[in-house]
Amino acid sequence: MSSPCRDSGTQVPEFISLIRWVRDELYPDLITMLDEIRLLLTGSAGPNGPQLLGESPIKAVQYMAQTTTEELMIPAFTNAFAIDSLTLEDGASIEIRDGGVFKVL
Repeated sequence: MSSPCRDSGTQVPEFISLIRWVRDELYPDLITMLDEIRLLLTGSAGPNGPQLLGESPIKAVQYMAQTTTEELMIPAFTNAFAIDSLTLEDGASIEIRDGGVFKVL
């Protein structure tokens, strides 16, 4: 396994090199890798981060939809949930990767 701090023998910024190493060595499926990184950075696999109500720095209420038309993916080793119920409209699905958990509370 090559060092994550070098790219073709040329020094590159450490973060970019690390992302390339993770992509090539650990996550050949680039889309999955990007979704999992987004989830780690924002707490949400969506582009806008978690949906929270309130103006204070520490939010007290999180909200979510009761129906979806999306194809959702729960990444490996991630816990996910819906409250009360979640209706999957035509074409919608939830894929749970190995080690992932999805529950309706």
